[in-house]
Amino acid sequence: MDDEPRIASYEPEVLELDETESEVGEVAPSEEKVETPEAPSECTHYLGYLSEKPSKEQIPDECMMCKDIVTCMLKKMKQ
Repeated sequence: MDDEPRIASYEPEVLELDETESEVGEVAPSEEKVETPEAPSECTHYLGYLSEKPSKEQIPDECMMCKDIVTCMLKKMKQ
């Protein structure tokens, strides 16, 4: 009798992709540039107001709810 333990070997199953499966993940990058409007909708100030106001000054409440808040804050940096 052999007292040495046996080691089981495992080989993972290798699957090959069909042509359609390999093409699914490939998406062509969009070259289209999206233009931001100069005056955001329902804005009481102007686009870029938050990038020009003093940093110690509080951000107005209407700006906190604006969809363009990030663009407004970064407007000065993009120029």
